[in-house]
Amino acid sequence: MSATEPQTDSPYAAARLLVTLFIMTLGASGMYVVPVVLPAVQSEFGVTRAGASLPYALLMIGFGAGGLVMGRLADRFGVVVPLLIGSVSLGAGFVVAGHAKDIGTFNAVHALFIGFAGSSATFTSKPSSTNSSQDLAAAPCPAASGSKLNTTFEANLCSCCTWDAVRAVPQEATTGKPAW
Repeated sequence: MSATEPQTDSPYAAARLLVTLFIMTLGASGMYVVPVVLPAVQSEFGVTRAGASLPYALLMIGFGAGGLVMGRLADRFGVVVPLLIGSVSLGAGFVVAGHAKDIGTFNAVHALFIGFAGSSATFTSKPSSTNSSQDLAAAPCPAASGSKLNTTFEANLCSCCTWDAVRAVPQEATTGKPAW
């Protein structure tokens, strides 16, 4: 490795990866709170199991819609803005949900604060770099390793698309030469 060549596995890269993992773990906590407290929600609000599961469904819908909005914010202002919004929303959402007097308020808080503005914001951070081709490379890396699970996945679920161009990205990133 020459002196001018950038180091791919530097301590700084490892630190960024650990910070990203920490942020995503905190953000994912919002998605797993309702299933853990499902019996308590059911008894607290006097609803059926289906009624107690609705906050989780609304949270996931909010997470999906919020991912689009937070992704746009991250593209426009960087990841700090969505992360700040997400951290405040998650904290506020957990506090308000803990003090909810009825299931409607509990549902709304999970959909808007915890799903839309909270957990979705923590999944906008990019652990690899700001180069979109390197971000794309993170997804197919297991497939490029040749594992049987991913080969089955490709053959059955991804038969409509070709992975050749996507697989070339990790090879180009490691060798510096295009695979095609």
